[in-house]
Amino acid sequence: MKQRILAKDKKIIISGLKTGTFNITELNHLTRGIADHSGDIELFGKVEVALTMDDKRNLLKSLRSGYIDFELIPDLFEKIKENFFLRVMIESTSIES
Repeated sequence: MKQRILAKDKKIIISGLKTGTFNITELNHLTRGIADHSGDIELFGKVEVALTMDDKRNLLKSLRSGYIDFELIPDLFEKIKENFFLRVMIESTSIES
């Protein structure tokens, strides 16, 4: 599903391209259709995922068109669908063992 990218969203995406991350905290309104991370944001304060080179290319295309379609960015789409709280719990239990 295509969504319009606002000017403030473009700034956040460009900043993320420079650092190699996608800031779900600031762009939750765009990703809410895939997975609402409001609870994760409350728990962890800041939620970001690493971008692959393919993600970066596709995000640049999206910035040029003014619309973003996460289904056309499959790696990022899967990372957004991920349950962050569950991942943290799994990692913390594996550290304890």
